[in-house]
Amino acid sequence: MKATSREMEICIDTCYACEDVCRKCADECKDMPGMEECYNACINCAEACHQCATECENASELQMNAIDKCYQSCKACAAECEKHDHEHCRVCAEACKNCATICADILAKERAV
Repeated sequence: MKATSREMEICIDTCYACEDVCRKCADECKDMPGMEECYNACINCAEACHQCATECENASELQMNAIDKCYQSCKACAAECEKHDHEHCRVCAEACKNCATICADILAKERAV
């Protein structure tokens, strides 16, 4: 069963929202001592989310690869943000977990075809 157009729209919206939250978290972490890994994870995730949303909007032949990369980046970013006791990290981890779930659902449907 392939993902529906509505599911792809939700993925696109979720990716753009996650990108925004990751960029905000990265901005907060940028000048904080000991937060380099979190900063890097957030930047990588924001870029993966943006790429995923773009590929899905264009119905690119690379969209499944982009969704998989987004899923992996979101999982890694959530794991990193959960290590820190900052509100912006907590918000980012939640956004990343949500985005990873959406991506995983689409990947599962596409792989089941």
